Amino acid sequence: MSEFALAASVLLARPSDDAIFLVHRSASLRFMGGFVALPGGKVDPADTDIRYCAARELFEETGVLLGNTTVNPSDLRRAVLAGQAKVPDIAEELLQPAGRLITPPFSPMRFDTSFFVALLPPGQIAEVWPGELDSGEWWHIRDALNAWKRGELLLSPPTYSILELISDHRSHDWAGLLQRELDLVATRRVPPIWFSPGVRMIPLDCAGLPPTQFMNSFIVGTGPRILFDAGPADPGEQEALLEEAAGVQGVILTHHHPDHVGAAQRVRDELGIPVWSHFDAAGRLPGLTIDRFIDDGTILSLGELELHVLHTPGHAAGHLAFWEPKHRLLFASDLVSTVSSLIIAPDDGDLATYIASLHRIQELPVRLLLPSHGPPTTRGHALINRTLEHRARREEQLLVALAAGKRDIRELALELYRGSTEETLRLAELQIESGLIKLRREGRL
Repeated sequence: MSEFALAASVLLARPSDDAIFLVHRSASLRFMGGFVALPGGKVDPADTDIRYCAARELFEETGVLLGNTTVNPSDLRRAVLAGQAKVPDIAEELLQPAGRLITPPFSPMRFDTSFFVALLPPGQIAEVWPGELDSGEWWHIRDALNAWKRGELLLSPPTYSILELISDHRSHDWAGLLQRELDLVATRRVPPIWFSPGVRMIPLDCAGLPPTQFMNSFIVGTGPRILFDAGPADPGEQEALLEEAAGVQGVILTHHHPDHVGAAQRVRDELGIPVWSHFDAAGRLPGLTIDRFIDDGTILSLGELELHVLHTPGHAAGHLAFWEPKHRLLFASDLVSTVSSLIIAPDDGDLATYIASLHRIQELPVRLLLPSHGPPTTRGHALINRTLEHRARREEQLLVALAAGKRDIRELALELYRGSTEETLRLAELQIESGLIKLRREGRL
């Protein structure tokens, strides 16, 4: 069985002016929720082939029908959405194949997506019915890209790259252009992943425990550019990072954990650039040259972007996050993750301090939260709130177990993390120890 879900996506063009139809995905969707993207979705069991999937998704999401019917299109659309009818077969020439793209492995949800180009048939209109999508509209491509650059439009990374590629071309050229570009992307170790102007994500295998195996480095800036974190210890992954980071002016380490610093010295030496960190993190990195200390309140001017340094300890001593107010971006590092909860180990973390750091970032008007592990999310506040609720729930469970007479840390781990593997239980013991320290300091034990 394939590890990817098959999907199809459509570049719907308006022939009169080569505008493209873009849809705003509901923030509640697990994959790319809250982003503006192309119409499309995953293959259903009843789909006869990938082309039919593309036509069905296009009709369901926009009402554009690439086939013939004697039924009122709106009535047919309602019936299709209710599972009471099928989209008619389409003429093959109405959907031009435009290549395939596979979601990089950093994402817990991965798709093998086939792209197609379709022209809006005469007499039809594209209209989104709210549900999985909030809205949809026609965009002249340059207008969409300019809105993205101003921070007014949050394009999904593939959509941004596609619009940049086809922006100066007529719609009849789109399929060939995209096919050739996606063939090239498939040969690259690290695809271009732009989440915002001047913000490129580089997910690399840093040998963390699944699901945090991959760590997201970021290259940030529209003038001077900075690399956030240099994680991989593997020489091959380091080579990929060095290639992508060529031309950056420095490396900032968000904290001292191995999956964030494994390539830092090599990047410093081979690219000839300084390494920056918080003073408390530097003290835990013997043998690594730290050229500058940065702390809470430091402002980094990176062309059109201005990053405000936030000292957010708790997960680790000297942990840093970064706030970019123009586009309302929060580079959260290991404060939160979109793929798992994070360990607060007693040797270098502090649970009460960590919770205080979460409350601090909770006050920011975050539009896009970019964690070190897992995909960025438009639901940053919801993620922070869930993390706080999870910590409160774990603390309550710990208090209940203690009241029942359990005292041994292993016994507590077996009770609170039932069914866990031995490896997970070892991590759970660290978490429980941190919880006990917090309760003792607060006089609750």
